[in-house]
Formats: sequence, C-alpha cells, structure tokens
Amino acid sequence: MSSLAFCILHYLYNTRTKPDPLGSFGYYNHKSRFILLAVDCAAGAVSYQQWSMYADALGTGATVWADSMRNGPAFFRPEGTSGYGRVVSTVCNAPIATAN
Repeated sequence: MSSLAFCILHYLYNTRTKPDPLGSFGYYNHKSRFILLAVDCAAGAVSYQQWSMYADALGTGATVWADSMRNGPAFFRPEGTSGYGRVVSTVCNAPIATAN
C-alpha cells in the first residue's frame, strides 16, 4: 500500500518576489503560483513536485516560470507547526487519504 498523496497549493501575491541577492537566478515578477506537493504520509514528509508562477491573479496571465523536480522528489520532514507540517497533517488526515 502506497502512502504517497498529492496536494495542490495556490498562493496569491500582490507584490513581486525578491530578487536573488547573488544575481544567479532570475527575478520572476508574478502575482500567483500553483505548487504540486507530494506528501509521504508514512514518513511524515513532503516534497515539491511541480510549480508555476503566473503574471496575474489566480493562475491567469502569462506563465513567468514553471519547473519540476527533474531527479525525483526530495522529501523532507517539516516541523509540525510550520506551514508544511500543516500540509502533511491536513493531507494525511483527510478521509480520502486514510481510506486508501
């Protein structure tokens, strides 16, 4: 039995992201983003899978950056009180996750 579940998060911004202080990464001016997370309930861990940043609110407008984990997931165990910890708790305690 697999304990892997997926969760889509949506963030809405009214400001742009901060530029990379070292200048090695782009400056992605965006107002919203969608993130697909993989959650391993048995391990209590989470990993980014895919993400997209959009020029306008609610995932509309031009895609200003999209990418994914190319070498597979990089799971980490978040602190229980962090936002990621709440994602693991919410996803793993959902009826659809516990039924499988």
